[in-house]
Amino acid sequence: MKMSEAIAKRTAHLLKEKNMTKYALHKKTLMPKTTVQNILDATANDTVVTNVLRIATAFDMTLAEFFDCDLFKPENFENL
Repeated sequence: MKMSEAIAKRTAHLLKEKNMTKYALHKKTLMPKTTVQNILDATANDTVVTNVLRIATAFDMTLAEFFDCDLFKPENFENL
């Protein structure tokens, strides 16, 4: 499975689980509607996440382990 497909499936699952619409996701993330749709269609470019996966794999880590760090807390990012 491509990274974009995994992200699309996870996002769709979370939308359903949280009873959230694509429009609500677009509004909460401030991403363009087309970007949200591209993610859900698995047509979004997955280069960045794929490269992070490669880095994590090089350290014998999963993506979850890589991102399980205080650096990745939402409050540490200005543009969220």
